[in-house]
Amino acid sequence: MEQYLIRTRHDQDAYRTYAKVHVDARGGGVMARAVGVLLGLFILAGGVIATVYAGFRLLYVLSILIGLAVIFGRPLAILRISTGLRRGAANMGMVIEYRFGPDGFTYSSSDEGGTVGYGEVTRLFETRDYYFVYVALKMAHILRKSDFVQGDPAAFGAFLTARTGKPCVRRDY
Repeated sequence: MEQYLIRTRHDQDAYRTYAKVHVDARGGGVMARAVGVLLGLFILAGGVIATVYAGFRLLYVLSILIGLAVIFGRPLAILRISTGLRRGAANMGMVIEYRFGPDGFTYSSSDEGGTVGYGEVTRLFETRDYYFVYVALKMAHILRKSDFVQGDPAAFGAFLTARTGKPCVRRDY
């Protein structure tokens, strides 16, 4: 007997949100991002000032490039991941059905399916529109809240936390 039934499709928005969650899970929260941007600005400013006053030197140019990489690393990583997912997505637009029961969940689509026990879940994330149920470091099941056929999407995070013992981390996007 399933307690939750979800029939969902992956689209560009799902992959873009997944990329944000994935990058943020690796790199910490808002405070870590703010510190990173400030550090990048500091490195960039130092490189620019050194280049202006001391002239062109490879070390100064490298510090400018490093500063830019630190500042723009997160947005570029999100773009790279979401673009890669869209390019390699055999399941873009395909309906995937999830059935969550007391011991685990099953998923099925027109070309694949499987069963996952709650002990296999490694991380849980919730955003405004999605749940992400990770079963490996770089593999999450993407569940759009508006696609719940059975069960209350608002209670789903607590349900998963109770079954997996993992906290459902909320992201505000």
